[in-house]
Amino acid sequence: DFRVGDLYYKVDSWEDRTCIVWGPGEVNYSRYKRGDCPSGDVIIPESVEYNGVKFKVVKIQGLDNTDRESPFFHNKYITSVFIPSSVKVIRECAFQSCSNLVRVIMEGGDTIGTGAFAECKKLQKVYFLGDDSSVEICPAAFRNCKNLVKIGYGITNDKNVLPQATAS
Repeated sequence: DFRVGDLYYKVDSWEDRTCIVWGPGEVNYSRYKRGDCPSGDVIIPESVEYNGVKFKVVKIQGLDNTDRESPFFHNKYITSVFIPSSVKVIRECAFQSCSNLVRVIMEGGDTIGTGAFAECKKLQKVYFLGDDSSVEICPAAFRNCKNLVKIGYGITNDKNVLPQATAS
């Protein structure tokens, strides 16, 4: 496991040079204070470098019976997240109960796990910026997201979609 900036990673495959956005060793961010965990507009990078090796970021870990390491579970400090096309899988409950998450922007991806964004009560908009809508959205991925008013596919004309670091 290694840390780059505010995020923790775990090598998925040394051979393929891939990694997973991983938790910090604690399951529940609700015990953390601002500054101890990711906050504000979170931008997941396409790749990270560790010990001189560049790894492609391909998954965001969630909660399950074996790993119990979610990078964002119960994080009350993030307000938006940008997920690049390199991330193919967002695992179960990865962003569950992020109480201040308002917007999710995904460039692509294959699977959004069950409950991945469940209980994000302030979540309003989810954008898929890829050119097709073939993302598998598992059951209850957005369960109890009572303010979710828009799930959009393709290019958007909403000028408030892209985080500043990705806007050109």
